[in-house]
Amino acid sequence: MKFYLGKPALEYHELVPKIMSDGNYRLMKMRGRLQASCAGGNGREILVPIDSLPKAYQELVHQELGDPYTHIATTPILRMIVRDAAAEKYYSAYKTPKNEHLSYLHQRLYTRQAEWIDMINRISADKYAAKEVLRMDMVRLKEVIMHLYRNDKINGEPFDNKLPGSWRQMERLIAAYRKEGYAGLVSKKLCNQNTRKVSDKVEALILSLYCQPHNPYANEVCRDFAAFMLQEKHIIDLTTGEAFEPEEFYVDGRPWMLDERTVSYYINKPLNKAVVDNYRLSKKQFEDRHRPFMRRIAPQYALSKITMDDTSSPFKMYNKVRPATYKVFDVASTAIIAMVMVPDERPNAGMIRELLRKMFALIITKGWNVPMEIEYEHALNRSLTGKKNEQGVHEADILTAGSLFLFSTLCAPKNPREKNAERMIKVIKYEFQKLHEGFLARPFNRTDANRLNEDKKEVLYTFEEIIQIEEQCADGYNAAPHPHQDKYPGMSRWQVLEQQQNPQKRTLDLKHTIQWIGHKTPRTTLRRGEVMVNGNYYRIPDWDSLQGMNDDQFTAFWLRDEQGNVPGVYLYQDGTFVTEAHLVEKFQQAKAEQTAEDLMVLAGQRHFRKGFDNMIEAKKGTLVPLGTVKADKTAPISTVKAEVVGVEDADEMGVMVPEMAGKGGGYGTKTTPKHGYVYDPEEARNRALSDI
Repeated sequence: MKFYLGKPALEYHELVPKIMSDGNYRLMKMRGRLQASCAGGNGREILVPIDSLPKAYQELVHQELGDPYTHIATTPILRMIVRDAAAEKYYSAYKTPKNEHLSYLHQRLYTRQAEWIDMINRISADKYAAKEVLRMDMVRLKEVIMHLYRNDKINGEPFDNKLPGSWRQMERLIAAYRKEGYAGLVSKKLCNQNTRKVSDKVEALILSLYCQPHNPYANEVCRDFAAFMLQEKHIIDLTTGEAFEPEEFYVDGRPWMLDERTVSYYINKPLNKAVVDNYRLSKKQFEDRHRPFMRRIAPQYALSKITMDDTSSPFKMYNKVRPATYKVFDVASTAIIAMVMVPDERPNAGMIRELLRKMFALIITKGWNVPMEIEYEHALNRSLTGKKNEQGVHEADILTAGSLFLFSTLCAPKNPREKNAERMIKVIKYEFQKLHEGFLARPFNRTDANRLNEDKKEVLYTFEEIIQIEEQCADGYNAAPHPHQDKYPGMSRWQVLEQQQNPQKRTLDLKHTIQWIGHKTPRTTLRRGEVMVNGNYYRIPDWDSLQGMNDDQFTAFWLRDEQGNVPGVYLYQDGTFVTEAHLVEKFQQAKAEQTAEDLMVLAGQRHFRKGFDNMIEAKKGTLVPLGTVKADKTAPISTVKAEVVGVEDADEMGVMVPEMAGKGGGYGTKTTPKHGYVYDPEEARNRALSDI
């Protein structure tokens, strides 16, 4: 609104559409029922004198905008109130000391107050300019401002900005705003605990009473609190032994009582509920209900990570026992790599070693990579991670990180979500094992289709029959399409295991790892380059291996392949690997039945024996022919002439060859014509006596 020709006039946007429509405006202008300063457009502003409007529209102007002269005087002030985006951002993120956000109403309220105070600060900063523009002194300006904010509007709608009713109170609020910024406008009542009966201290007491060992109900908490207030019962801190004083929880100096609704409200607040459940529930129940899940991505490649877990077979034997099973899975392909079963109700640590033996036998046969990481549970596997010996040195075992696997992950106890094997076992159970007669479902399963029907007749099996069922289910599971066909289109679980292995090659060094996964023969003797293990002969690869052997006693480790054969054994002495011995191949001795393969085996055995002969001859070549004579104590050593005795074949030498002499036994006298020396037992005896 402005003055036009000395009279109050409305701007076009103030008249249309608030007072009249654009069509009505054009019609009345054409008929001369109102005046307009210009046609508008090209930057020209249309002004319509108020007194040129029909009486009915003049009354609407007074109702909408009030007194025109007052409105013209206050319009510049209202135009100085601008949107404060920084205040909006601050109050939307503001949290009280109780970590609570402001309501949307409070956010709008404090933002509007900041916009008003910013306007007042701008006017106060240049009082001279304010007088020139607004044409009023500061006293009148304060009165106008007080009038304006009491009738504040946002987008034409009345808004109660809750600003103080007097200028003195306004000055205190302005001072707090200048000192503390946006935080100075937030009411201290929002954080004041003094007016609350259930203060933070009382809330903590309610939760503590609710977390007593016997897990009380909400009404019991009310009774305990009432008895405490009336000093009929003492509440003691069991950690410090300190007794609580009822007076510390009084309101206005008087005791008061809790009702059950109040107790239920506070113990069921999200944070409080998690805290009390941590006290009242088991660890697993608390994990399932409150603790955040660990969101993970499955490996891209097979054998990057394997996981294993035990489970009871869902089929019973005739003795009503469910056999214990242990399975190892590949996480990427979800395929079963190996499985072992025992006719016992509970698994044991020996099953784990046998399971890994079967897995590595398959890996060796297929020529696959060695898995990078293994994931296992806490219960039985803890004993397989190594131990300290008597000297305090840690001795590695099958699950020690770096022994067989680069990484060894021990899952937290009672946390089945962490083990990948749990989900795979569930798929086998309800998609494959369930199809067989005698499947034992859970009696309280949430799904009716998987719930135990106690009316059905119980079907029992032998242990061997259950093994066949389990193997059949495992084969069907591995042959089924991979669950992520978008990732491995058209591939089964087993195909992913075989064809999508981790490109980081890891080969199995059995000569060092066999001691953890292999079977053990604690004592075997090496004779003629061979040891006997499990009724078979195993031959060392070459005769150079004898150089590092201390004796002929060894500990042999061995591993069966998929066909149950043992192609080789690994020989250890004092815990250190010495050599590998391979299964001795035999040939057909009858020439009429010999094949080309028999001839190759024969040639190999001859070569091995020839190597032995060559080794003996080479060792003999290091020996020096020596002889001994009796030392003459009166003559210098240099005057003694030694007699050399050659070492020749026994057939050519006639010396010291034993020959039985009559019934009395012993050596008889023998003459060797070639050397002319006669051995006389009596003479030898006399010489020995003289030497003594």
